[in-house]
Amino acid sequence: MKKELGIAKNKPIVLASLIIVCLAIVSLQFLFPDNNQIYEVDSLRIANSWLNGINVSHPWLVLSAIPFVFVNLFLAYHINSQFNIISNAYYLPSWIYLIISFNDYRLFHLSAELISSSIFLLSIFLFLLINNSSKKHSKLFWTGLFLAIASLFLPQTLLYIPLFIVGLTIFNQLNLRNTLNFLLGTFSIYFILCIWSFLTDNLMLWHQHFLFNQVFSGLVIPEFTVLFLDFLLAFLSIASLVFLSLNSGFLKVSKRKHLSFIVIFLFFGVFAYVMDGFCIYNRFFLALPMSYIFVNYLLNTKARFLPRTLTWIIFIFFIISQTLSIFSSLSGNT
Repeated sequence: MKKELGIAKNKPIVLASLIIVCLAIVSLQFLFPDNNQIYEVDSLRIANSWLNGINVSHPWLVLSAIPFVFVNLFLAYHINSQFNIISNAYYLPSWIYLIISFNDYRLFHLSAELISSSIFLLSIFLFLLINNSSKKHSKLFWTGLFLAIASLFLPQTLLYIPLFIVGLTIFNQLNLRNTLNFLLGTFSIYFILCIWSFLTDNLMLWHQHFLFNQVFSGLVIPEFTVLFLDFLLAFLSIASLVFLSLNSGFLKVSKRKHLSFIVIFLFFGVFAYVMDGFCIYNRFFLALPMSYIFVNYLLNTKARFLPRTLTWIIFIFFIISQTLSIFSSLSGNT
């Protein structure tokens, strides 16, 4: 019998360790502050200009990010437990989400991208509820509404509209009424805000919000430290997807549908990541589908040595990335 991964067990120590690691990342922000603001967000985006216009000290900027990070970690756990996407995974998806999202501690601060990711993951959760809900029309409306709110902070979020349409097809829920409920929820926010902007003579604000070269920065060559973990993530993604395709026929229909949606989510996330010039903030979105696909592979592969070996490699890369970030911050401060 294959021995369970310790980090995948439903024990208080696993949850406590997750919280301790989060707080350790927070402490790195105070011990080695990023005075050069290497990951300062684009001030041309509407919500970012709102945030940048608020005079908040660095400590409060870091501390105010904690609730949003914990919301993301909770949703990574709760989505899996609610829909039983991967059995007996417990807190492991949250661990993987944390490692992928915050391999650089300097990302742990309040940003429009972090706020948008929390609202978007809530939208994903509401959407997945339609499969077993009698009130799917209201769920789809709220899904679109939260998606639109998330896009006010990060316009790229609107790129995921086709993801939900494809999801309706996967769950056999694609019809005119469902589609219109989703689109009504999405565009109702913009309709209200555009009316308000027209009445206050601020329509040019929306032109700035959706200007293409400000939404997608285009293909650029990123820093090596930014992509240090990406080589491992790309390898694990390919291996996990191959494993899933070979074993999907043995899964229950509900699990197969949820994992199919997650795979489509992964492809949309990768596309946004590339189109936005490998912006590391996109990992707040990309980390969710990656965590589920990795966990499915780590927990269900029959090879005994692979799960522990790969889990340790992921953690080692995480520690190395944090160390490189510290050296980068120290060299920038001198």
